[in-house]
Amino acid sequence: MSTLNYRKKYTTDTDLTIGHTLFINGSYRKVKGMKKKFNQYTLQSWYKTFKGVCKQLIIPFAIFQGIRTILLPTAFDVLLLAIFILIAFAFQNEWI
Repeated sequence: MSTLNYRKKYTTDTDLTIGHTLFINGSYRKVKGMKKKFNQYTLQSWYKTFKGVCKQLIIPFAIFQGIRTILLPTAFDVLLLAIFILIAFAFQNEWI
């Protein structure tokens, strides 16, 4: 460890990820072969895309269901409309 001269101040070697540049023995070198950090709280790209599509489609579905409920009211239609409204409200307030 004494031969390594870190350009940035890292607390441990696990703070380094692939692609970081280190100043080692008088020259800059890229870190190779170390695992990338994985943050379990970041959303994956497919989930973000799915969430965006749902956010765009929930209002038209709720409007269509509202019209359908007005024309032919059944218990299922009222329940489905309530679910759509709650989901739209949750998206609006960023609870989802």
